[in-house]
Amino acid sequence: MDINHSRAVTETAPFSSGLAWDELADVDSTLTSISLQGSYQMESGNRIGLRYRYENYDSSDFAMDRVAVDTLDNIILLGNASPNYAGHIVELTYQIALPGN
Repeated sequence: MDINHSRAVTETAPFSSGLAWDELADVDSTLTSISLQGSYQMESGNRIGLRYRYENYDSSDFAMDRVAVDTLDNIILLGNASPNYAGHIVELTYQIALPGN
C-alpha cells in the first residue's frame, strides 16, 4: 500500500511598478493518491497480480481560472481552467514462468 498527499501554495508578489498596488492570488495545488497491490504465485510458477490506484488532483491558478478569452484588450487568451481531475485505475497482470528460469 502506498499513500501520498501533497499540497503546495505559491505566493505571488508582483515586482512591476504597474502592479505594485494589486495583490495577486496564491497558486494552490493538492495531489492525493492511494495505491494497493498484491500478487499470488501459483503452483506452476506463474504469478497473477492485481493493482488499484486512485489519484485526485486539484489546482487553482489566478492566471488561468475565470480568465475569459477576451479578458485583456488586444490579446487573445485560451480561456483554459486549472487542471482538476480524479481517476481510478485497475490493473490485472499474469506472469508466465518460462522453463529454465
